[in-house]
Amino acid sequence: MEATISQPPSRKARPARESSGHFMQYIVDSNGCWVWQGWKTNRGYGMMKVGGITYMAHRVFYEERLGPIPAELEIDHKCRVHSCVNPEHLEPVTHAENMRRWATARVELGLVATACTYGHPLDGVRTRSNGGGRYCKTCVRDSKRRQRAKEGLLGVAGKHYGASQED
Repeated sequence: MEATISQPPSRKARPARESSGHFMQYIVDSNGCWVWQGWKTNRGYGMMKVGGITYMAHRVFYEERLGPIPAELEIDHKCRVHSCVNPEHLEPVTHAENMRRWATARVELGLVATACTYGHPLDGVRTRSNGGGRYCKTCVRDSKRRQRAKEGLLGVAGKHYGASQED
């Protein structure tokens, strides 16, 4: 079955091309994912050339089997496997929905820490964000207490003249 492949809205518009039927570059895993075995991006998305133009493999597979992707939508991997090209695992969704699903999946997949190194929960109540990172308020508080205690042992004058606890 030959179908015209459309470009994602974020890419420069190019003329649509007919696919060449290179659909045997995947293996089926135990979850039913068709895992792309060809060229992949550094984020794991399969890439393929069709008519001399490079496309994301999952978009090609989706359009070949289920039809065009609406311009305002993007493809979500419901299975969370970026290299999966199984059209049954792909769904057109808005960007906002795709990001909401990915944020939820990151926690479910264990890609986001739910506790600090010392086991304190990173739940939003005991967590602060700074420059893209998350910090445990309990650990920050404990660290500041240890620092103040250390400074108290040295005293202001000792600190000013370079004294240390070892002196």
